[in-house]
Amino acid sequence: MEDGREPPVAPGGNMAGIDLGEIQPAAVSDGQETVLFSARELRSVKQYGHKRRAELQRLQASKKKGSRTWKKLQHRKGRFAAQ
Repeated sequence: MEDGREPPVAPGGNMAGIDLGEIQPAAVSDGQETVLFSARELRSVKQYGHKRRAELQRLQASKKKGSRTWKKLQHRKGRFAAQ
């Protein structure tokens, strides 16, 4: 933010660049060495959640709205979403 003051000088002369991405959440490079941070486990947990939610929705779609089994599935969806 531009407030008219000079920013303080950072200690050291080394610099690093950080690239935030979609598949790799972060890639850090200092010009000589590059480090990639993987989010494979996070993506797999997210994919499992989508799969489970789709299964519950598929089961609920075949039930009459407001029936006992429909309400049970709705409750399970709510518990799953709260995790």
